[in-house]
Amino acid sequence: MTMHPYQMIPRYSRWKQGVADGVEVRELIAGLNFRGLNRSDRVFSAGSCFASNIVPYLERSGITYIRTERRPRALTVFPDGLGYESFSARFGNIYTSRQFLQLLLRCTGQWAPEEDRWRTPAGLVDPFRPGLKYLPASDEEFDAIAKSHLAATRAAIEAATVVIFTLGLTEAWHANDGAVFPVCPGTVAGEFDARRHQFTNLSVRDVETDLSQCRAEISRINPMARFLVTVSPVPLTATATGKHVAVASLESKSVLRAAVAEAQRKDHEIEYFPSYELLMGWQTPAGCWDQDMRTVTKIGLDYVMWALLPDESSSAMERPAEPDAAALSKLVTQVECDEAQYERFA
Repeated sequence: MTMHPYQMIPRYSRWKQGVADGVEVRELIAGLNFRGLNRSDRVFSAGSCFASNIVPYLERSGITYIRTERRPRALTVFPDGLGYESFSARFGNIYTSRQFLQLLLRCTGQWAPEEDRWRTPAGLVDPFRPGLKYLPASDEEFDAIAKSHLAATRAAIEAATVVIFTLGLTEAWHANDGAVFPVCPGTVAGEFDARRHQFTNLSVRDVETDLSQCRAEISRINPMARFLVTVSPVPLTATATGKHVAVASLESKSVLRAAVAEAQRKDHEIEYFPSYELLMGWQTPAGCWDQDMRTVTKIGLDYVMWALLPDESSSAMERPAEPDAAALSKLVTQVECDEAQYERFA
């Protein structure tokens, strides 16, 4: 029999050995250009609400999680975190590649949005951080807070060895100048105006181009930082496409995953970690999703973090639950998510 390429592929590249006979979680990372995390790493992260779930795991593992925008002592009287605790800086949830790219351009002084504040009776709202509870009372205060925030974002990237960005959505709303909002104006804050606010659904090429530009901007800020991309497995709360939300969710996630693959083909410095595949694959254990089929449980998060964290850190965690045991767990991670506000308007 003649030799052919399939005789030399690794065992996990065959369905029977790699899936049907049992999945080794770490083998799912093979061939994805993910160089792993080390306890000496300093991590900056941004992205969708799913991305905020990794922060406690990173900090418990001994990896340095960078925080450059701390909550002032005077604001500790507020019962919630006011958006200070979820990410490296106080930028809140960033669902799309376009919004993250624009944040990078803003914190390096290369671009500024025209519609940069919304005036309300309660104070000035930042359209790009609409969920923040504290609202400045004057333009001077707003400008000072925004300037400090962008400087803190840049400082966090400058201090990082790894920049992690989790893609969440392709659907977005933008202003006339192209500035992308995290959510549709009028949902979390502000007022919707069809003359100023338009819907867009990013394509594979759009996201691929954004990611390549993000990598270039990160390298401009910090040439030593690695760029690690993930895709959130969490489906849409609602879609503006007119399609069934399940169909729109699968389409959106497929676009994001294909865009990452295309970006990696052109730039081998872009790394990918398969959080999406871990929780949406044929091999995903039972118990990783709550009854609403949208919320990732603690079992699901443990399953993902087992693969993400370095060996010496993940060895201290419980090994991911087997399907039977996993089904018994009802532990659900609660995450504040701007996009979930769409459900309120059903």
